[in-house]
Amino acid sequence: MKPNLTKEISIQDLNDYYWLKEELHRKKDPSYKKKIAAQFEYNQFTRDFYADTKNKGKSRQEAIDAWNRIKKLPGSNKYKFNNWNIRSN
Repeated sequence: MKPNLTKEISIQDLNDYYWLKEELHRKKDPSYKKKIAAQFEYNQFTRDFYADTKNKGKSRQEAIDAWNRIKKLPGSNKYKFNNWNIRSN
């Protein structure tokens, strides 16, 4: 909401307004991707899995299988772009 320009307006009111305005413009950008919080690492993994050109056309089940294989390994569960070679046994 645009602040009323009166003598009572604070700098914080103006900062809040312009921050919100910039945020709305940023979210309208087609390339905008919302940040996924750390506790939702499966969601981040699947987003990264489908963003990798090697996985174009792969099914949801293939993404789930890849997630299940990588989460059993020690270390990070992050998807490694174009350098991911985990085979099912």
